[in-house]
Amino acid sequence: MTRKFLVVPLVLSISSIACLPPSVAQVDGTEIKQRKQVIHKSLLAIYLKQDKRPEAIQEYKQVLQLNPGDTGTEFAFGTYLMRGSSLDGPQIKEALPHLINAAEREPGNTEYQAAVGTAYIKLKNFEQARTFFRKAVALPDGAKYQKTLEDIEKYIQYSKQRQQLQQQQQQFKQQQKQQQKKLDEDTDDWG
Repeated sequence: MTRKFLVVPLVLSISSIACLPPSVAQVDGTEIKQRKQVIHKSLLAIYLKQDKRPEAIQEYKQVLQLNPGDTGTEFAFGTYLMRGSSLDGPQIKEALPHLINAAEREPGNTEYQAAVGTAYIKLKNFEQARTFFRKAVALPDGAKYQKTLEDIEKYIQYSKQRQQLQQQQQQFKQQQKQQQKKLDEDTDDWG
């Protein structure tokens, strides 16, 4: 029953284009582009509703190709790619440019800044994640991301401490090897 209702806007869009008399059918390029956008957005809505991921991804790409400055669609596509990805999946890497574009076009949008930060967390790039969560927290409605920012900063601090301890451990092991080597050389001189 719901499929019929989903297909109706698409059928109406296509029939309105195909059934025009020849005198009316002559439209300029802008009108054609707008009609294509309507068709692809309708197909996108259908594929999203039916959970047809490959088809939805293709339609997102078509819509963005027709209107590359559509920030809302760019953001929606980026978040859609992230939702269906494994933690370090290639689709997160594909999502990131779309999310960054949206965040750059609307720097005052807290959700866009936080989404970029979240993508960087999934890619284990915590320095970049911190940058975007700082931007989100600095915005008027960004207080909800304060805890996430604090957790990122704690993790970065922990990682730096861990790295320093590992370096100290390496240095200690090298010193032990040098001391053992010197001890072995001294023993050989006596023997």
